[in-house]
Amino acid sequence: MAKRFAKPNLFLLLRRRLAWMPRMTSLWPTQPFSLGIATLIGLTMSDSPLPAANYDEAKVPRYELPDSLTMQDGAPVKSAKDWMEKRRPEV
Repeated sequence: MAKRFAKPNLFLLLRRRLAWMPRMTSLWPTQPFSLGIATLIGLTMSDSPLPAANYDEAKVPRYELPDSLTMQDGAPVKSAKDWMEKRRPEV
């Protein structure tokens, strides 16, 4: 007789446990402004155009790379020790 009541009791216990879980009725909230979604949607739907991409290399300003074997005071790097102790922290 105990076996006969085991399955229904288990069902009732699971039913009570699942009753506490929130139910998903839909994927979209009923009030989007409550989550701040309306603000985010407004920001993404703005009419401001994106800046144009620069495909012409002639329009790019020239950039000079610093000489890696010259320290900031103008002295040359003479050894690996000078590089590790002086120039590398500068870079």
